[in-house]
Amino acid sequence: MSKELEISFKAFIPSNQTAIQMHGGGGMRFTLEVPDNELHKSLALVQMRNHVLQVTIKLLPHETYGAGKVKKKDDAWLQPTGKPQQG
Repeated sequence: MSKELEISFKAFIPSNQTAIQMHGGGGMRFTLEVPDNELHKSLALVQMRNHVLQVTIKLLPHETYGAGKVKKKDDAWLQPTGKPQQG
């Protein structure tokens, strides 16, 4: 890849135990689930293997995934700090 490439797609962190893994020697690994309707946007990731990525995460507080579908939410689930509530 000779020039800078930027892609954008919606994804979510699944609720299983292994979705976010902290490594004892430092570092972290995480899994993103990409719904079918966003898959075509994410396929460029295949070309990006073995390259360093700059990762920026943008929370979409009005959307959530459940049963494979986008659901709309209000801001009531956010605390004043902007962090999701537990539970």
